[in-house]
Amino acid sequence: MSLTKRDKERQLRELTQIVTGIRLFNKECGKGGEGIDNLPSILNEAIPSATMNIENELNSTRLFISRYTALIERQNAELLEEPEPDMLRQAVINCRQHEPSLRFY
Repeated sequence: MSLTKRDKERQLRELTQIVTGIRLFNKECGKGGEGIDNLPSILNEAIPSATMNIENELNSTRLFISRYTALIERQNAELLEEPEPDMLRQAVINCRQHEPSLRFY
């Protein structure tokens, strides 16, 4: 009897998980597991760097927000036309939407 494509894929996933489990067990026992990366140490190195990059981007975004807002306030106070007021408002809106997405990470 032939298996359907879906059944073959499910069976292959199950076998992959079994083999992976055996390799992880052997690595933990010191009997093998070569080629399996040490994920905790990789994450311990990568997370601080990623966090620093996000913090830098967040600070940059906050700086843009304050500068754009100051320009809009100055335009409103002095009734200036340069640069385009609507474009500045859109830039502030964009930065304000960008900021929470950075804080989410």
